[in-house]
Amino acid sequence: RSTSPIALSVAPSSSAPASELIAPPSKSAITSRRSRRAISDLIKLLANERMVAIVSDSGAGKSSLAMAGLVPAFRGGALASTSVQEPTSQTRHVVVMRPGTDPMRGLQDGVNTAAIALGLDGETRAELRRRVTAKDIGELIHAIECDLPFEDIDTLLVVDQAKELVTQCDEAGCGAFLDLLLALSAQGEGVRVLLTVRADYFNLFSTHAAFFARLTDTPERTQLRLPRLSDEGIRQVVSDPLRLAGHDNDRDALIQTVQRDTMGRPGDTAPIQFALWSAWRGRTGGGSLTQAYTAAGGVFGAMGAEAGRVRGALSKQEQALLLPLFVRLVRPSETGGATGRVAPLDELDEDRKHLAGRLAEETSARLLQISDASVQIAHEALIRQWPWLQSELEEVGDDIRLLHRLTEAASVWEAEEQSDARLAQDAALSDFEALLSRRSGWASASELAFVGASVTRREAAAAAEGPHASANWRHRRRSLQGRRNAATSLPAHLLSASPCSPSRDGSGRRQEPSGMRPTPSG
Repeated sequence: RSTSPIALSVAPSSSAPASELIAPPSKSAITSRRSRRAISDLIKLLANERMVAIVSDSGAGKSSLAMAGLVPAFRGGALASTSVQEPTSQTRHVVVMRPGTDPMRGLQDGVNTAAIALGLDGETRAELRRRVTAKDIGELIHAIECDLPFEDIDTLLVVDQAKELVTQCDEAGCGAFLDLLLALSAQGEGVRVLLTVRADYFNLFSTHAAFFARLTDTPERTQLRLPRLSDEGIRQVVSDPLRLAGHDNDRDALIQTVQRDTMGRPGDTAPIQFALWSAWRGRTGGGSLTQAYTAAGGVFGAMGAEAGRVRGALSKQEQALLLPLFVRLVRPSETGGATGRVAPLDELDEDRKHLAGRLAEETSARLLQISDASVQIAHEALIRQWPWLQSELEEVGDDIRLLHRLTEAASVWEAEEQSDARLAQDAALSDFEALLSRRSGWASASELAFVGASVTRREAAAAAEGPHASANWRHRRRSLQGRRNAATSLPAHLLSASPCSPSRDGSGRRQEPSGMRPTPSG
């Protein structure tokens, strides 16, 4: 047995729980015994039912279980038929969506994100988005599968934060989308559907009789009820990696301290693991791990303290880019708090991409998680725990909400071949122009092009009304163009206000997938 968890750092996290003490935990791996047991149970359910819901209290880790547990297991063949003795060429495809106010738009965004990961170009992605409708279920399935040219394909659709269907979507839209999920997951065909649902919202789905019956007639077959982390679960999360590392000093004292800190509060494993990692890294010599844990900030402070350290190590130029980056990674609630948002990389300029990459490194505590197609906050507890971010969100929350409205409007415009009918006008256009004026560096290239094209159309309308109006709009147009040129270093042809100017090769395309997890309380 090794005397230090550092010696276990080369072991994959899926097989070495002690690796949780080597580097900050991320969504890429779930390693506790409790989580592995839940993954196994979930796989058994999905092997027999094509629609399954993870139901739990807020903070119990349902999104982490789905994204970091089930999805990698599915892609690894966990649901492959056990009757097949020879290796198969089956393709396992995953689409992740979040309903928001418009679940069909959320599904389009999820398909677009999956298509980006597959390396499909902008034209192909736009065509897939157009085909994501309820008119033809067969065609919709092909679009969700991104037209992958394989006969044997197994597709998993993850509907994260499904409570938004009953809290943010209107009744007609919710009902239509639930009908669609029933059709998509028809037994023996279509796709597998996995939903994550907060327990206190689950019964609201009873207004849709067929959908609710599908999930409740035989709940032992269609629901995985995930309890909050118990005291025994906390003991396992803390003791397992220490035991494998051969560290017995003050282990019981540390367990009791963590249990005390989490008493009566959501027991998600991520903040606990992060606090343990910070404690292990911060202890001196053979000093007390419990004292190091307390000094690091404990379960509900370690992540914010670590983020503050990382921010302090950035250059002034990088610090100035933090807010323009994080406005893409959070979604403020209308009632307070915020959730995480998965941002496509093509929403970011090169400077913000570079910063995102740095914040995803171990030396920066893996505050972010980045892939070839997207970037997101690694753990949403960071939003609650980081004082700097909380302060900034309180100050600019309204502008972030306006930015997301701009993002959605630009996305629709591009998805419909930059149709003039989808350009902004009147009060909406004025709001977007004011946002660009206040928040230089926030907008993406496609959003700048969208606003530019909207201004061009407004100028043309003003010119038709007379020279006086035209001169006024030209002044505002020059001001907008100056901001656009200052806000980005992308080639000029991507920033032209002409409705036909953005690149058609996918470099200017974007979409807006959803975040993960329920709205924190503050």
